[in-house]
Amino acid sequence: PTPISTLFWLCVVHAAMAYGSRQPSEKMEVSAEKVSSTLKVLKSAVAHEAQPKGILCIYFEHEDHFPEAEEFVERCKADFSLTLVRLPMPYHEGLRLLLEKHPNISAVLMGTRRTDPYAENLNPFSPCTPPYPPLCRVLPLLEWTYSEIWAYILTHGVRYCKLYDMGYSSLGLRGKTSPNPALVDENGTCHPAYLLLEEHTERHGRTCNLS
Repeated sequence: PTPISTLFWLCVVHAAMAYGSRQPSEKMEVSAEKVSSTLKVLKSAVAHEAQPKGILCIYFEHEDHFPEAEEFVERCKADFSLTLVRLPMPYHEGLRLLLEKHPNISAVLMGTRRTDPYAENLNPFSPCTPPYPPLCRVLPLLEWTYSEIWAYILTHGVRYCKLYDMGYSSLGLRGKTSPNPALVDENGTCHPAYLLLEEHTERHGRTCNLS
């Protein structure tokens, strides 16, 4: 997970609340108003004012994921009563398996931001392109900056993966991820991700930006 993973879970929770009244055979409809309300509800969701049950969320598995990240995902699952679907990588193959089991899904909410790889030309509603299956990516946090994400997390006391207190500012696979050099001082002390000042270095602890 990335620093936005907690916000992503909350977006999914509210989106499911908004779309939960639709019939199972209907496609999910998305609109700017619904994305706006998704963001507005984050505060109340963090405050546990709403506790929807059984929200379907997806998690791509890999044997080299951080144990701390796995622990955080399981904690989110328990805290928000999520229905967690674990899918294999690569992503496009996992999503095809998802649609085989849940063919009525037509859109997925993601925590992608403008500074993520390949996100510079995306829109808040962006259709997937081959080899991905025909899904609409709903990106309510697309224009949020690194500092805005952390300001929200800290202001509202949103829980996050503890690795972000250990010098990591972006998480990929264990073998390709290390603490961000910009967060390690001359004594070797690793500082929390929210202290990173040079936002463009967010992924500098990743030996491969796409892992």
